[in-house]
Order: sequence, then C-alpha cells, then structure tokens
Amino acid sequence: MPGLLGILLLGILFRNISIINRNLFINDAIGSLLRKFAFLIILLRAGLGLDAKALMELKGACVFLAFLPCTFEAFTVAIASWLIFKINFSFGLLLGFVLAAVSPAVIVPAMLELRTKRLGIDKGIPTLINAAASIDDVYAITWFSLILSSITSGSEDNSSQIWTIIRAPLEVIGGIILGGILGVILWIFPDPKLTSIKLRRISLLLSLSFSALFGTEYLGLETVGPIAVLILGFTAAFQWRQLSRLECLKEEKLLKNAWDYIGLPFLFCLIGYQLNLEQVKIG
Repeated sequence: MPGLLGILLLGILFRNISIINRNLFINDAIGSLLRKFAFLIILLRAGLGLDAKALMELKGACVFLAFLPCTFEAFTVAIASWLIFKINFSFGLLLGFVLAAVSPAVIVPAMLELRTKRLGIDKGIPTLINAAASIDDVYAITWFSLILSSITSGSEDNSSQIWTIIRAPLEVIGGIILGGILGVILWIFPDPKLTSIKLRRISLLLSLSFSALFGTEYLGLETVGPIAVLILGFTAAFQWRQLSRLECLKEEKLLKNAWDYIGLPFLFCLIGYQLNLEQVKIG
C-alpha cells in the first residue's frame, strides 16, 4: 500500500473507531497549525529545488502547464455541476478550483526524487513540474478566495466587489515582492564566515518563512504568504548556489527530514481525521 494512502486511512480510522476517537483529542487550532507547517515545508522544498536556468528556458511551458489545465478543469466542473446537479455556476466554479488544484505534497517530493536520481535533469523536467505545480496551487487558492469573497459579498455595493477583484492580483504581486526581499536578506545574513553556517541558514529560512506565512494570514492576506514562502526559498537558493553547487544540499536534506518525519505523517493523518463517516449521507 502506498505510504500516503496508509497514513490517510490511519487518520480516517482514528476518527471513526469510537474507542479511539473518544480517547483522542485533537485541538482544531493545533491541527490547523500542523497542516500549515507541513504546507510551509513543502513550499520551501519546492522553492529550493527550482533551477533558475531551466526555469528561464522553460518559462513559456511553465505558464501554460500552470494555468491552462487548472482553468479548463475548473470551468468544466462548473459547467457539469450546473447542467447535471443544477448547482449555481459560482458555487460550481468554487468546487471546480477545489478539484483542479494539484497537491504539491505529492508532486514536489516525487520531482525532487527524480532530480536526486538525475532523471530528466537535462530537459529541466523536475523544475518545470515543480514550478508549475506550485503556481497551479497558488492560482487555484487565489481564484477560490476571489470567488468565495464575491459570493459572500454579493449583497454589498459594487465598490466592494471591484476591490475584491483588484485585490487578488495585488496580493500575488505583494507575495512576489515580499518573498524576494526576504530572500535577498538571506544573501546577506548569516555571514558565510561564521561557524555552523548551515544551521544558521536553515534557522533564518524557517523563521522568515513562518513570519511571512502567519503574519500575512493575521493581516487577512492569505494569498500573499504561500507565494512569499515559495519565492523566498527560490531567491535564497539562487545566491547560495552561486557560491557553490553543493551549497543547498544540507538545507534540502534538513527540510526533507522535516517533511518525511513530521510534515507528511501529520498532514495526511489530519486530512484523514477530518472525514467523519457518520456524517456521510447517501441519497
């Protein structure tokens, strides 16, 4: 059985076996924090794993792969929901972007494994798919937030709806700028001459990433954080690799261990734990 499926089923069992569920208390706030931590780790791994040269050569393919499949799938689901289930088109489109979003938690580790084995490196395939998957996910989240805000503010004046539409691209641009600034900070600090440079780097990388993700969420700018974390990892790694081709190996290994032993099991187990079979009605 694939490891991810096993962990997911374990979470479902924890929720639906009464003797376990009665004695297992999972605080919603802590569960949400752990899921966001796992999301942060996978975004950092994606950012550190991007090859700037390959990305520039494949930027056109990356844009098409990131936006076209997601958009087409979301609108297909929306139209099918409207025709078959008579669901309002806006809600159908909301559902479409939920289903269309890819899972970086599945794709990014697989592509990094390909890169480790030197498979597809010459044509930049791991970088292309990693970048497209990360952008696809942020794109779907942005549209989901935009449509949800439009639905919930449907009774408000037009100026509020216009601001909702304008806000989405502004948050994307803000995330890119914030991530770039934080990444450049890691070009300067810590000083490469210091001892334990790798530990200092990973500590600063995680600290700045946490600040970006949770700080922007606190300010109500949910889209800014994930983009900033992705760009932060990419920008920092770009400079580190200029110093040496081996500069990022230690950081990548530490993040891989954090994902394998903390992020992955907690994320998929908590996702499975959300499924309460008693609430599933047939008919």
